[in-house]
Amino acid sequence: MTLVVRRRAARRSGARYRAVGAAGLLVAVALVGCGPQAPSSPSGPATDATTGPAPTTSLEPLVTIEPSQEPTRPAEPPAGTAPPTGTTPPAAGTPAAVAVADLAARLDVAPEQITVVRADAVTWRDGSMGCPRPGMSYTQALVEGTLVVLEVDGRRYEYHSGGRRAPFLCESPEAPVGGDVS
Repeated sequence: MTLVVRRRAARRSGARYRAVGAAGLLVAVALVGCGPQAPSSPSGPATDATTGPAPTTSLEPLVTIEPSQEPTRPAEPPAGTAPPTGTTPPAAGTPAAVAVADLAARLDVAPEQITVVRADAVTWRDGSMGCPRPGMSYTQALVEGTLVVLEVDGRRYEYHSGGRRAPFLCESPEAPVGGDVS
């Protein structure tokens, strides 16, 4: 009986030592990953005779536009022809359709009176999505989104969206990366 109890105790202590050893290994790996990094020189990435070139990192977009959220663009008329006087309403569920519905409600006009001048996928410079408000702080990262420009009675309105935020009316628009505001 005493022999059986001793064997069980030995098994338990062995398992305990293995658990402590595994935890120690995890701590060591974490510390190695957090060690000092070699600074890169202005002429290129840092190199080390033993490890070679330092790894480079690239910025990945934080958000992506779902395929169902991409704006629709009307077909371009042939060169030398006048643009059409009426436009086809945007497909339901697109940022342009959401913007048209919102503007129609704000101005108390029929959606058919609203012209979609532009509906493009853009990249905003930061989390303000091209519509910063004074005193606010925004994420300083590029944001994929849409720019929808609508026109009613000769006046243009810009709607911006990005990430998971629905299109919103922007009173003081800023240009997206590599673009201009209308």
